[in-house]
Amino acid sequence: YRIICELLLNILKHAKANLIFVKITIVRKNYYISIVDDGIGFDFMVDSKLNKTKGFGLFSINERINSINARFNIKSNRGKGTIATIVIPIKK
Repeated sequence: YRIICELLLNILKHAKANLIFVKITIVRKNYYISIVDDGIGFDFMVDSKLNKTKGFGLFSINERINSINARFNIKSNRGKGTIATIVIPIKK
């Protein structure tokens, strides 16, 4: 829940997106969550390094991901939007 909220807040603050798409599915023993926006995008490697000094942003998302043994992937290019994918194992 908090990971999704943080990603949505980042989109609202920074992406200048007109469209945000959230998809949650269950496949086998995992939740798959995809968040896609049509915003301005960013250079993930450069901006994630800056985030460590400016605020929590992607750093806090990574901390939460690690704490629940999930996987996080983000693809973004300037001017082409962003796709964030989270895979969370379902605990029984």
